[in-house]
Amino acid sequence: MKEEHIPRVMETGCFVESKVYRILQEDETEGISYAFQYFANNISDYFNYQKNFAAALQKESLDLFPGKYTAFRSILKEV
Repeated sequence: MKEEHIPRVMETGCFVESKVYRILQEDETEGISYAFQYFANNISDYFNYQKNFAAALQKESLDLFPGKYTAFRSILKEV
C-alpha cells in the first residue's frame, strides 16, 4: 500500500496529504488493522477523484491484494 497504491492515489492531484494509522485493538487475534486517510483541499477535489480515478485504483488494489483486506469509505469534516 505504501509503495504502490498510496503514491498512485496521490499522483491524481486530488489529495494534498495522506496518512496511515494502525488501529489499536485489545484483541488482535484476527490480525492487525490499518486505516488510510487522504486529505483534499475541498469536496470538489474528492468528487473529482471519485468520478475519474477511484474505480481503476480500487481495482488495482483488489488485484494486488486479493482477499487480504476489506474496505469502506467515509467523508469526514473537521469541526
